[in-house]
Amino acid sequence: LGLSRVMSSKTMELQSMVGTPYYMSPECIRGRPYGVASDVWSLGCLAYEMAALRSPFDRPGLNYYTLGRAIVNCDYERLPAHQMAVGSFVARCLHADPSQRASAAELHQMAAAMEAQIAAGVQQAPPMPMAAGFGCAGQPCAMETVEAATAAPM
Repeated sequence: LGLSRVMSSKTMELQSMVGTPYYMSPECIRGRPYGVASDVWSLGCLAYEMAALRSPFDRPGLNYYTLGRAIVNCDYERLPAHQMAVGSFVARCLHADPSQRASAAELHQMAAAMEAQIAAGVQQAPPMPMAAGFGCAGQPCAMETVEAATAAPM
């Protein structure tokens, strides 16, 4: 992110190896031509990072080779169920095959739907307690607290 190039109406794909490795698409990693779908990939990486506070491909012991392999194989931990809307958005962006990635119009519709849900006060279920009947400190909690946490509106 931070690199750009004006493409003419005759230029549909580019072929260069520049960019921030965490946001590079599989086709860039492989040294193949890339186009707008590569930007969709990068947007998916950014959306994931905003939701999870880390790159989808970050892991212990990471190096350029393992990062490239994880990207090419779309090997990333999916977002938790309580982030389903963002997870769906990310999943539509992070396909190894560029032709399977969402279009900008589809992503715009998904973002508008998420914004409408937020404006309407629709909330997704909160994450489940670590263990039913126990709080974070490992102390038993009142059953009403567990029931309230699991009965939140969707």
